[in-house]
Order: sequence, then C-alpha cells, then structure tokens
Amino acid sequence: MGVINKSINVYSNAKESHVILKIKGKVITKKEAMVPENTLDNTASPVKK
Repeated sequence: MGVINKSINVYSNAKESHVILKIKGKVITKKEAMVPENTLDNTASPVKK
C-alpha cells in the first residue's frame, strides 16, 4: 500500500514544553499482514467458582 510519515507537535507546561512525536512505517494489505482471525470456541464448558 505505501509508506507513512507523520509528526505531531505536543505543547505542554512540562519541563520540555515542546515535543515532536514522529510516526514512521509501512502500510501493508491484510494478506501481507497475515493477522489471525478470531474464532469462537464453543467446545468449552463453564467453570464453577
């Protein structure tokens, strides 16, 4: 899909009043990511407490 480069300026009343947060990465398709799907396991029985 593509490369991502983002920056966020954060201003506060802390000692370091200005901080720049940088986000860098590569956006990939779901097939490339190979994220496992959540499956529901209905074979488990309830546990008594």
